[in-house]
Amino acid sequence: GSHACVVGAGAECLNTEGSYVCVCPAGFFGTNASELCSPCPANSTSGANSSTVEACACDAGYTSASGYGPCADLDECVSGNSTCAEAGSGGVCENTVGSFTCSCAPNFFGTGHACSPCPSNSSAPAGSTQEDDCTCDAGLGRVFSPCYGTLCLQPA
Repeated sequence: GSHACVVGAGAECLNTEGSYVCVCPAGFFGTNASELCSPCPANSTSGANSSTVEACACDAGYTSASGYGPCADLDECVSGNSTCAEAGSGGVCENTVGSFTCSCAPNFFGTGHACSPCPSNSSAPAGSTQEDDCTCDAGLGRVFSPCYGTLCLQPA
């Protein structure tokens, strides 16, 4: 027999005894009555066989006031949803489309998720990842003390 599912518009036809049912694949929504599937709005997806746009949940890193598409980029740095170190601890959060990146501010070093200050009398550029990136100020030399760690001191 024939069916009225609009296969080219995303619908899949499932044969049932004596009839058929139109279903929508993941990322689409629609009802058997419309026999047409519509793609979820931007930056949202749905499970298979979703009947309404409300089933189109925002992708990770995106948000909307309604909770479903269309969805806009979520600024994790502003919303507090990032895992970056706090700004007061040397952390720098940069929002990217759908995600974020973490780094350390000037004069700090680390992963961006955790940052440590450079030793006194030294400096490092933004994005430094290790203590060796901290350079002692002019005229000072690097010394390691078992009690105090790395120090920048006048040469003896």
